[in-house]
Amino acid sequence: MATTENLHRGNSKTKFSFIFPYLNQSDVEVYVYSGGSWGTKKTLKTEEDDNDYFFANATTIEFNAAQADPSAEDEALLGDKKNIKIKRNTSGDSLAATFYPGSAIRAGDLNDNYTQNLYVTQEASNLVTDANTDAAAALTKATAAETDADASILATDAFVAKNTAAAGETPVWVVRGNGDGTSGTDSTDASDPQKGVGKAITDSASALAKALEAIADADNAVITADAAADSVSTVLPYAIKGTAQKVQDLFGTTDSPTVDDIYEITSTADLPVKILSAAWASGTTYKVNDQRTNDSGKLYLCTGAGTSAGSGGPTGTGSSITDNTVTWKYIAAANGIWTISGVPDPLPTFSAGITVKLKYTSGDGTASAWTWQSYHANNPETRYAATASPAFTGTPTAPTAGTSTETTQIATTAFVVAEIADEVGTTVQAYDADLTALSSCQTGAAAALALLTSAEVEVLDGATAFAKTILDDADAGAVRTTIGAGTGNGDATKAGTNAWTGVNSNAPEDLTPGTSITIDFSTSNNFKLTTGHGTIQFENPSTEIEGQSGSIFITQGSTTCAAPSWGDQFIFAAGAAPSLTATEHAIARIDYIVQEAGKIHCVATDNLIAIPS
Repeated sequence: MATTENLHRGNSKTKFSFIFPYLNQSDVEVYVYSGGSWGTKKTLKTEEDDNDYFFANATTIEFNAAQADPSAEDEALLGDKKNIKIKRNTSGDSLAATFYPGSAIRAGDLNDNYTQNLYVTQEASNLVTDANTDAAAALTKATAAETDADASILATDAFVAKNTAAAGETPVWVVRGNGDGTSGTDSTDASDPQKGVGKAITDSASALAKALEAIADADNAVITADAAADSVSTVLPYAIKGTAQKVQDLFGTTDSPTVDDIYEITSTADLPVKILSAAWASGTTYKVNDQRTNDSGKLYLCTGAGTSAGSGGPTGTGSSITDNTVTWKYIAAANGIWTISGVPDPLPTFSAGITVKLKYTSGDGTASAWTWQSYHANNPETRYAATASPAFTGTPTAPTAGTSTETTQIATTAFVVAEIADEVGTTVQAYDADLTALSSCQTGAAAALALLTSAEVEVLDGATAFAKTILDDADAGAVRTTIGAGTGNGDATKAGTNAWTGVNSNAPEDLTPGTSITIDFSTSNNFKLTTGHGTIQFENPSTEIEGQSGSIFITQGSTTCAAPSWGDQFIFAAGAAPSLTATEHAIARIDYIVQEAGKIHCVATDNLIAIPS
């Protein structure tokens, strides 16, 4: 039987929890037993009215004032001594959602309608069960009353007798005092069916008939309710435990989840990777399977219900840790062992407007887990793409059509790749590097390549790589630059007499100052150096060319060098290099000509100065 109400004892408390799910707060009713009855329904506090109670959270109501225990008289009538009742009474006057022709059917609305049907059926079934119980009790009382009446009759000294009445007179019913009908005190009208013992018999028989009728009606109602519940369960095979509630908030109350409870979350932002337990609190009532963390973040499971101590909380890694009257079991060194399994990958990224269903699937306290059930958009009109010109985000996918398909079907990237591959070599020319190169010859002088005959192309096909570098030159000057030739105006030749005209020059190349200098004769004919060191060694070169000639200009810098040293490939007169004038700004010139590799003839001219005017 589904739970649709919870009972509590006042205990001078203001907060009372309940475990049944509901659609709307208005479906939750609160009663207080007093003066022999449950009285009228308490009123929910609103922003405008300061009434009897309000919702402290989704599954806890809080009275404005502390509630006392029942009186002694009420306790005797209640039996279980619980005088606070919280029950669900789902409205069945109209559907939670109404659909109209052409409107969108949202999963949330359908679920609400079926859930409403389920709740109403559960409540009706419980009411029928209560009626059945009450009828059975009525039958018991009626039977007892009949027994008492029979005993009363048998205990009378004389059974019912009827006086003889004269013509026209009403007979008088009496009970003879001694049972022999002749003596003792008569009780006039004692056994009349409307009075005395006779009335008791009649009332008992009537009560019995009505009780039997109530039982029959209750049995029929139970059959109808059970059939309705079975019908609902085939459509909605689970019970919603909580609505629009962050799952982690559920562990902040005394109502821990139980096996097969399902919770609805209205935003993926409320969905943690691991469901966290609340922190331990002092002086708090805990029940079995509650999970709490201590101030070190360790996770503990309640194995023995009770009230926690005033301070401290569970510590250590034992399996039976005493905390005042609560017993805890160590679970893990970190909070959050309740993982969620079956989560879609990738997880839907709606920031809001989505309802997620999670099912608590264990409850044994050692491997508690949550299983992803389903999710749906709360408002499909805004969350789902329109049929006209939808604007998708992310990476939408679609079925891939076969090659050569020519319809209005969406063409995926996979279709495009397959279609191109299918056409290449038939209606489309396959890639060719030479054709790609020729495609660039559409402008300028290179466009002439497009005019070549097939025979000319065959000649070019055998050309060397060097020859091909000339093909893109725009004019003769560019060709001469490519091959390193002169201007073409009487260029010098190796063989024959060359008449030089114009100015021919070779600017001296700077040498980097240092104590060791190696001249690279492949870069120039003339070189110049400004000294920066008192000792300089000109090393033997390896790049001189036979017949190469030129000059080396040495200018004395702030640090002068009077006698630089020369490698043995540098040949001076008498085999000795000359000394130079060691005066700042003094200039010396070393003229050279290469006899052959390794023999450089040198002549020094020192202290070159301008002739005074």
